[in-house]
Formats: sequence, structure tokens, C-alpha cells
Amino acid sequence: MNMKQTVAAMGAAVLAAFLSQMPAYASGEKSMTCLRAGADLIKFCGAGAVTMPVNAESSGIEWIEDQAIAQLFVDAGVDGTFVSCRSRSDVMVGHNSHRALKRLPPASTFKIPHTLVALKTSAVSDINESFAWDGSPRRFGFWERDMTLAEAFEASNLHVYQEVASRIGRVELESSLVEFNYGNRQVGPWLSSFWLQGPLEISAVEQCRFLLSLATGQFPVDNVQWKVLRQLMASDAGGGVTLYAKTGWANAPDPGPGWWVGWIEGTFGVVAFALQIDMPEPAHAALRVELGSKALVVLDLLPSIP
Repeated sequence: MNMKQTVAAMGAAVLAAFLSQMPAYASGEKSMTCLRAGADLIKFCGAGAVTMPVNAESSGIEWIEDQAIAQLFVDAGVDGTFVSCRSRSDVMVGHNSHRALKRLPPASTFKIPHTLVALKTSAVSDINESFAWDGSPRRFGFWERDMTLAEAFEASNLHVYQEVASRIGRVELESSLVEFNYGNRQVGPWLSSFWLQGPLEISAVEQCRFLLSLATGQFPVDNVQWKVLRQLMASDAGGGVTLYAKTGWANAPDPGPGWWVGWIEGTFGVVAFALQIDMPEPAHAALRVELGSKALVVLDLLPSIP
């Protein structure tokens, strides 16, 4: 019996153990040449990546578990997930499919759609509109000044975006969440905190799908407003690659889920990504971008760590 016949005859549990004994496939080759295991559709795809369909909650997602990315989380000593998707939003590459399907508050990553809705509804005149600080103490000292919307986006200024949410109103916010198919699409009774404490929640898989659709023009977004958002999120990663990203931290600076989401553009096309980790202490904040960047390097999307 040859190798393909052997693999096809093995059940899912046995295959997992079988693959762990095959070091020849962990050579760094990213050819995505796969072996199929019958109806279970379990594939072993170069660079130590195991591909499998995840549970029914995933709505038909095919998951590729990248062992090199998984090792990054082990080395960092953190629990979390990383998800990436290219032209097909039903194929995900990353680490920890179970965690990737878990919905959590989006925190400041919600400023991506929030800013678009603010511009669309004219809740703000433009990103240079200034919001006055009222002099009261803020959670972070760098929030204690007047800020434009652009500055508030970069600084993740909660109070500015609470004012923006109030201006937009519940009806427009709810309508936009449905239009974007954003997470569970729930605003709830509190316009000042629904993206931080719920009821709005989104999974890393849903973040990736939303961002891929946004980056590839699948939503009816005004071209001028789209260019403004890209300007707010963009950074030059070198090598002809541009990174568009936003961090988030629910319950900052106290323990809570941390996010780093966005998309990356280069000669390879457009790839959306979402990282979500536990952040038990403030020192973990820097790990969001660091760990996510390393995962993008593993996938040959970033030329180096920005």
C-alpha cells in the first residue's frame, strides 16, 4: 500500500498521530500539496500545516493549522488565535480554529467600521474635525487633550468615539452592522460601550471575512471615504508591501482580550488577518503587533518585522 492509500484509510484521530511522525513534510516547503483522508477532508499541506474542516459553527470553513504560527504562540507564552484569508473567505490559515470561532467584543478594532459610518452619515465633517477635551481625568493621560478624529483613531480615544456614536445614533449604527454583516450585529441599549462590553461581539474568523470584503471592495463604500480610512490605517512595510491595521484592547488597561486586525497588500494580492490574544497584564499589549507580524512573516507576506 502506498502513502496516499495509507492516509486515506486512516481515521481522523489516527491521522493526527501519523502526521506528527512525518518530519520530512516540515521542510519549509509551502507548496500546499495535500493528502486527502476520505470524507473527513483532512489534508496535510507543506510547512507542517494540517488542513481540516472545523465544526458546524464555522459555516463551511476549511481551516489550515500552520504549525510554525502555532509555535510562535508557544514561544510567546500566550493563548490566542491568528487567522488569515486571501481571495476565498471560506479558507483560513492560522492557529487555533476553536478560539478563532469564539466571539468577543471588538474593542477599538470597531473603529474601522465606526469611522466609515461616521463619515458616511456626516456625523463628522472629516477626519480633521477637532473634539475638545472637557478637562476631566481620562484613563490614559495621552487622551487628556483636544484631538481630531484622525488623532483619536490612532490613539484609540474612547471618549471621542463615544461622542461620534452618539451623533450617528442607534438606527444608523444597527443598519450599518447589518450591511457589513459585522459579528452578531448587536448594538444594545448602551451607545457608549457596546463595542467594549457588548453586546456587540465578533470572532477572529468574522473579522477576517469583514476585512477581506472591505479591502476588496465588496461593500458600497464611498471612494473618498475609503481613501480616508486607508490613509488612517496604512503603514509602509517595505518591499512593496503596505499594511493596514488597527489594535484593540477590551477593558484596557486591565486584563481583557487584545486584537490586531487588518489586511496587507503586495504583489501577492490582498490578505486579511486577525490576531486575538489574552492580555492578563499591560506588558502583553506589545505582543499583539509583534506576534501578528511574525505570523505574517511566516506566511511570506511581510518582508520583515515592522
